[in-house]
Order: sequence, then C-alpha cells, then structure tokens
Amino acid sequence: TGTYTPNSGQIVGGASAGTEATNAQCRGRTLGLFVNYLVMPELLVNGSYHHNKFGDAVLQTATGVPLFNLDKYSAYSLAAKYTVPGLGTQVSGIWHAGKFSMDDGSDVKLDTIALGVKHPIDNFSVGAQVSQSKFTNFTKGKDTAVMLTGDYNFSKRTKLYVRAGYVKDDRGDLAQTTAAGVPIVGG
Repeated sequence: TGTYTPNSGQIVGGASAGTEATNAQCRGRTLGLFVNYLVMPELLVNGSYHHNKFGDAVLQTATGVPLFNLDKYSAYSLAAKYTVPGLGTQVSGIWHAGKFSMDDGSDVKLDTIALGVKHPIDNFSVGAQVSQSKFTNFTKGKDTAVMLTGDYNFSKRTKLYVRAGYVKDDRGDLAQTTAAGVPIVGG
C-alpha cells in the first residue's frame, strides 16, 4: 500500500503495482533460460540461467533503513534426477550459484547445494531433502535445511502435498552495508 517513491518499493501484483515511476532507472528487467534434457528414461538433467536488472532498487529494512543499492542478480544452476528402474525411487541433486551485484562493486556471492530422495508407495510418496546455502564472500554465513515430504495422488491431475522443514542459520561474520553503513550478519 502507499505510493511509489525512488526509495520505496512495490509488491509484485500489489494494488498499486504498475504505477511506479516510468523512467528507465526505476524499472527492472529480467531474463531466464531453462533447459531440460532426458538423457535416458531414468535420467533427467537440466540447467538454468537467470538474470535480473533491478534498476538501482534500494533494499531496506522494514523500518526504512537502506541496506543496499541493488544493481543486478545473476544465477546459474545444474540439476539431475534419476529414477531407479523397478523401484520408482527418485534421487535428485542441484547446484546453484548466484551473485548480487551492487552499485559500488561490493558483490554478494552465494552457493547452494541440495540432495533429495523420494519413494512411491501406492498413491503415496515420501521423501527427504537436505540443502545448504552459503555466502562465499560477504558474511560467509550459511543456512542448512532438512525437509521431509509426503504426497498423496488423488488422480493424475490432483495431488496433496505436505512438507515439514527445519533451517539452521549460522550467522557468519559481521559485514557493513553500503547504503547506510549499517552492520549486518546472516546466513
């Protein structure tokens, strides 16, 4: 709610989205590419590229303290899913690397790796996933997560999903922000 100013933002799809300033500096751009390749019936691999140009958006706290002037974000990922013949058990993994480029050159880089397993039992399937995201620079903090999954297939088109997860944040080092010089920590 509220009106757009160069120092505030909009929620995508919000009531006032689309009423932002029309100058090129305040408008963002996005580009993405996603490729799947079925190597064999049991093995699917994919890769993706994502790029956002934020138009010098200001990332700020809920109280309005500016933290960063975001310029752009770029990310790459590689993933694979293997289905064990005869069992239907799926084993998957993904690697993701992203970089937030700041106006002042103080880029923030992060890496994520996730491994998962899912096994069908009649109309049900159960699974688990473990992942870790970490800053490779900046605070060097990391988040480690575990998720348990359960699905029930009512039909080929209708599925009920249940997820329960836990995330542990290892805060890392203290880092200065560029917009206001406010120190932050985080995984």
